[in-house]
Amino acid sequence: MTHSCNESPCPACMAAAELINGLDEIPYEDRHTVYSWKDVSDEIVTAFTSAVLALRSRMLPLDCDGDEAIEVEFVDRRKGHMSFYQPTPYYRGGDDPKAKKAHEKALLDNLSTAVHEWKTFKDHEEFIERHKFGESTT
Repeated sequence: MTHSCNESPCPACMAAAELINGLDEIPYEDRHTVYSWKDVSDEIVTAFTSAVLALRSRMLPLDCDGDEAIEVEFVDRRKGHMSFYQPTPYYRGGDDPKAKKAHEKALLDNLSTAVHEWKTFKDHEEFIERHKFGESTT
């Protein structure tokens, strides 16, 4: 199915509207107020991710390789850190210095973030080991 808002009624837009209208059935306080992320159940997370993926598959066509135009990544903040990865713009060579610079900057930003996260992990690991065996912190 290809999406075209020139159709009347547009099937993809109708699917999105149906999903959005269904949200009105969920009480506001249940959607927006929790004391802690641990209060968000696995069932709610699964239902949410399933709904988003279903909407994507219903609205967006696949390319010739079966890939979807929009990649969706879910980070369950109850179980891990948020993702700091940023998408890398396409660069296929050539003489476009702006495209090359944007591609290179995104790659370096992602690499820098990964190195920072790894260093934070190692520092934390060393801190735990030092205190585990009663070593001085001075």
